[in-house]
Amino acid sequence: MLIVWVPMLETDNEGEARKSARKFHFPGARHFYDGGRQIGARLMAEQFPNAIRDALEILPADHPMRKTLERKKDLPPERMPLWDSVLVFPPGVRWDERSPKPAWWTRQTGSRMEDEPGKPKVIFWKNKLPVGSDWYLEAREAWRAARDAKSGIKQP
Repeated sequence: MLIVWVPMLETDNEGEARKSARKFHFPGARHFYDGGRQIGARLMAEQFPNAIRDALEILPADHPMRKTLERKKDLPPERMPLWDSVLVFPPGVRWDERSPKPAWWTRQTGSRMEDEPGKPKVIFWKNKLPVGSDWYLEAREAWRAARDAKSGIKQP
């Protein structure tokens, strides 16, 4: 398991990443700090180059995320590095000139600011749709996807 920490918020830095990494101390986990956001920029460009335009195609005109996405639609993907995401790759996959296609992925794309009891407060982009979820549920699903990828089970 590789965990890459990137500075996306003003308070993010290598020291804070090291503190956060202590919460994710799993056997075999390796942590990296990417202060230049190079990995996130590359993954966004290679794996999700049309993410904003794809989202705008399916979101209704009155969707709360639409205004933010409209402002970003003409930015190159490298200017919007991937972060708050999980990508699961099959075992033994080779990383060559281009990153390999993940077997499963999820990306946090927003938060609900209003308090709606019983509703997830985090928005994830999955299967070309925004869905409410939380990191606990996403981590469990990622773990299952990684186990399935290891055993050769294909994700739908």
